[in-house]
Amino acid sequence: MRYRFDVHNGTGFTPDEEGQRASDGHAARQIAIISIRAIVAEEAGNGMVDLRGKIDVRCEEDDTGFTVAFIDAFDLLLPPEGL
Repeated sequence: MRYRFDVHNGTGFTPDEEGQRASDGHAARQIAIISIRAIVAEEAGNGMVDLRGKIDVRCEEDDTGFTVAFIDAFDLLLPPEGL
């Protein structure tokens, strides 16, 4: 199946014009997570981490979809308060 991965983040909306093939929704979710991590890694290289974005995943064949929030692509370990 072909899925489209539309990005919504601090730079605005970027529609996926080409899409990617994935075997199912689980595989498409993994593609979205890898994409989110790459976007955040690039931003972190510039000194900013913005986890407010999301990727809307749409299946072209059956017109279903779901959303992966940027924050859901990470297990966050924060320091205790006062450190």
